[in-house]
Amino acid sequence: KQWYQRRVRGKPQLEAIIKQSDVEFMTINCGSSDLESMKNEAVVKLDALFRYKPVDYFSYEEEEQEEEEEGDEGEEEVDKRNLGETRHFCPVTLKEKQVLWPGDQEIGARYREKIYLFSSAENKTNFMENPD
Repeated sequence: KQWYQRRVRGKPQLEAIIKQSDVEFMTINCGSSDLESMKNEAVVKLDALFRYKPVDYFSYEEEEQEEEEEGDEGEEEVDKRNLGETRHFCPVTLKEKQVLWPGDQEIGARYREKIYLFSSAENKTNFMENPD
């Protein structure tokens, strides 16, 4: 913020361009930190912005349905499910218990453009917290 106030204030053209853009400022604590810790804090914050996050499959599906309804209503609906590496098996059960357990069609999440099905809501919650 201080940098912004020193460099941009009083320069109306630059200030207008920044306010109209989608630029978001990231705040890093510079108080008593050394350069290395400031760099690490910046890396962590930037990594969080660009990290893939899982999305509840059914809320994502509802958004797609709304978009399709707005488009051509005469189109035939095609099942475009793109199942993840574990196909119809629960990835959490596979990772934790080394067992191929079928996932429930009603419990799913989308991650990295793939759909994952889970054997329980608890497994889905675990996946949503730590998908890798």
